[in-house]
Amino acid sequence: MGVLAALLIGACGLPSQSTLQSPKVEGGSVPGVMRFSGTAGGTIFRGYEIYYKLITSGEATPDPRHHDDLRAGFGRLSKADFGSCDGDRPPLVEVPDSARTENPWVELDVSAFRAAATGQEAGDEPVLRFSWQQQQEVRRGIEDTDHPLRACRRFSTVDGYRSTGDRDLSTAAAAAITARTGALIDLVAYAVSYGRDRGLPLYSAPLRIGRERLDLY
Repeated sequence: MGVLAALLIGACGLPSQSTLQSPKVEGGSVPGVMRFSGTAGGTIFRGYEIYYKLITSGEATPDPRHHDDLRAGFGRLSKADFGSCDGDRPPLVEVPDSARTENPWVELDVSAFRAAATGQEAGDEPVLRFSWQQQQEVRRGIEDTDHPLRACRRFSTVDGYRSTGDRDLSTAAAAAITARTGALIDLVAYAVSYGRDRGLPLYSAPLRIGRERLDLY
């Protein structure tokens, strides 16, 4: 999308894809860890948003081309414990001014769910690690409407997965988890650079940062 088109869309009050650089995948071979970095600087860039989808191992990897594709059909990681969940203020990963020119990196660690591969007991939540601060535990960006405080759903709570309706689950994955069919579940994650210009949100094109096998049940 050209700059003019992006500005026209932004003028309508809608989030738009911009000339912000997408992050890039950092190489590595640590099972369960997806790492990316970025060089986006300037006054517009603010940080990163991370989206994800839970699918069965036999399903093809989704290929979103625009941030709108992520908003429509994927889950957004949340740092909230209660309340806002998917609605907490972006960006999920806020990069401080001091780190924006230092090629900052971010890691999404889902290794707690690789019990079958590591021999460890699954149960902890995914965490984000950063090159500039301590780690942050994250939740599914799905509100638990059955919880009295409307808590954000946890990845580790199998009973929190519904058979239908949660946009972070494919139909096949939802059926496999709720019915305990034994089907293998993968988490596919995507990162976008996030910025603001004249008070309007801007997003880069999505980058797939990894696909990892989970042990959810």
